[in-house]
Amino acid sequence: MKFGTVRKKWLLSWVLPALLVVLFFYIRYQYLKPGLKHGTQAPDFSALSLQGDTLRLAELNSDKYVLLYFWGSWCSVCRKENPKWIPVYERWAASGKFEIVGIGIEQQASRWQAAIKRDALPWPLQLADGVGLNLEPASVSDLYEIKSVPSKYLLKPGGTIIAVNPSPRQVNRLLEKFLGE
Repeated sequence: MKFGTVRKKWLLSWVLPALLVVLFFYIRYQYLKPGLKHGTQAPDFSALSLQGDTLRLAELNSDKYVLLYFWGSWCSVCRKENPKWIPVYERWAASGKFEIVGIGIEQQASRWQAAIKRDALPWPLQLADGVGLNLEPASVSDLYEIKSVPSKYLLKPGGTIIAVNPSPRQVNRLLEKFLGE
């Protein structure tokens, strides 16, 4: 066998499949990440909360850092992540300078409400975004170009996005930096 033939076989059997796998995961990552970027202005919206109150993001976000947390009662990754946000909320909400807005991507309000209760989510600002739920004039998930859950945006006061899909640890670090604790 010639050296060139061996080299071609090696390339076809190892390198090409490895490149295809890397390409697949890169494309998947690019597709699934939320569409809005760090440094852009978050779209304003109004929606009904779980308690039936109208929430307008611009009013809430005028003097607070806000984490918009898109999740679903049907999403196992979201449900595992929910408890990790509770200490972040408990640490920073008391300052009056931080709020979490949970936005459930749902088709059945009853499942979403049961998940909030079961996961003992302490933040009171919960919105449902899905079939037949608070879709006027457009869904919040569409405004924020949500392609998968969980997805998160951390907004500074005034509505500029300062982090896309941050972890609880990253949110703590950013709030320590900006709020000085």
